[in-house]
Amino acid sequence: MTSFFKIHAAAVVRNGAATALLGCSRAGKSTLTVRLMEEGFSVLSDDVALVHPRSLCLYPYARPVFLRESAWELFPRLRPYLQPKQEDGQLHWRLDPGAEGLDCRADPAPICAVVHLEEAVLGQPPRLQPISQTDAMVALVVQSMNLVDFGSSGVDVLIGLVRRSRLFRLHNGDLDTCASALTAALP
Repeated sequence: MTSFFKIHAAAVVRNGAATALLGCSRAGKSTLTVRLMEEGFSVLSDDVALVHPRSLCLYPYARPVFLRESAWELFPRLRPYLQPKQEDGQLHWRLDPGAEGLDCRADPAPICAVVHLEEAVLGQPPRLQPISQTDAMVALVVQSMNLVDFGSSGVDVLIGLVRRSRLFRLHNGDLDTCASALTAALP
């Protein structure tokens, strides 16, 4: 059996409590993760949340955060830490949360919240709203990366995450507004 349950999600920590930011590719997980760093959160991962199946703690996924080219404009304070990388003919920026002088890499932490990122609704400001356990469970199943490997015990892991977590949907939009909403709602 695989040692960690994997979810396609970013994972951040503040005050010893972990939050999983679920979302499909291009949902804004990495960008929001870096913005939350500026609010005092530490980073476990920007793409894969590793869940210990017994403790339900989230663990670091040791790789740099990858940001799109436009990130250069969004994070002027972090420019000394952004390293260019060409991939598929596009410029990306690598950011190592554990870099000297930055040191935003988190230690394993128990889950406290699950946030499902969704596209902004045209004409609507970003909004953070509670969601049901059913909606959170569906989002977790969709973003699970190795549920089949775990079989029925994988479903138990997801149920445990839902039961232990505050559950939200974030209609993405203005980065500062999203970060402020999460900072206010999370421990």
